[in-house]
Amino acid sequence: MRTHFLPQTALGKWSVILSGISLLANIIFIILALRGNLNSESSPPWIGATISITVFAAFATGILAIFWRKERAFLVYLGMLAQALIFILGEFQVAH
Repeated sequence: MRTHFLPQTALGKWSVILSGISLLANIIFIILALRGNLNSESSPPWIGATISITVFAAFATGILAIFWRKERAFLVYLGMLAQALIFILGEFQVAH
């Protein structure tokens, strides 16, 4: 099976789109935090919820695309790696 750069299946495309949304939400969160507009008490809940939902959805659709639809696109693997890193770093950086 050939490896492509762009995804060929619908699940692979959704995985890449959700990964992009998640990364964009993370960038927005970081920019707001660096500007001093966010702290632990005043951060809007929609940013955290968007990041959490899209990270999980991107990773889950990536797993389904790889194992169920035999997707072999580089961007799907890269997006899943990014989502795993975001999840792991977020768990270590945020006090629960």
